[in-house]
Amino acid sequence: MSRWSPALRWLSCFLLALLLITPPLTLSAQPFEQNSRLSLIAELASIERELAQLRQRQIDSVAELSNSRQNSLDLSRRLDAALQRAEISQRLSSEASALASGLQTELDQLKTEYDACEKAWSAERRELSGQIEQVTSERNAQRARAARQRWLGRLEGAGSGALVAVIVIAILSVR
Repeated sequence: MSRWSPALRWLSCFLLALLLITPPLTLSAQPFEQNSRLSLIAELASIERELAQLRQRQIDSVAELSNSRQNSLDLSRRLDAALQRAEISQRLSSEASALASGLQTELDQLKTEYDACEKAWSAERRELSGQIEQVTSERNAQRARAARQRWLGRLEGAGSGALVAVIVIAILSVR
């Protein structure tokens, strides 16, 4: 009875007191009174069973409500976590977009600078190629002059006799 509600306890006490106050049945008592007391006791027992069943349903309902509340809290936490992840994702997406835009601008600027440097390098290469050709032709001309000078020096060193011999051989070979 400790789990029963105060109203149920009060009703049980009232019915028990009613039974105790009424005079006890004797063999000479009328069968109607005896039947009414027995029916009251049976009805009291039936009411107590129904109240116990109602109490059990109430306990089950409270347990279901507690489970529903816990499930609701879990869903609420999951929803909050999903919303936070969505906010973070959106923030990262906007930051990535801004970063991509900045990188594209920087890339365009670097490409422009590279094209300018490429043009300058091409002009310098053409200028250097011209200078290299000029230096190469001057060196070749110097080498050719030096070779002529060496031959002329040899011919002069060989003397006029060698020159006469070459002239004689050239004349003889013409005839």
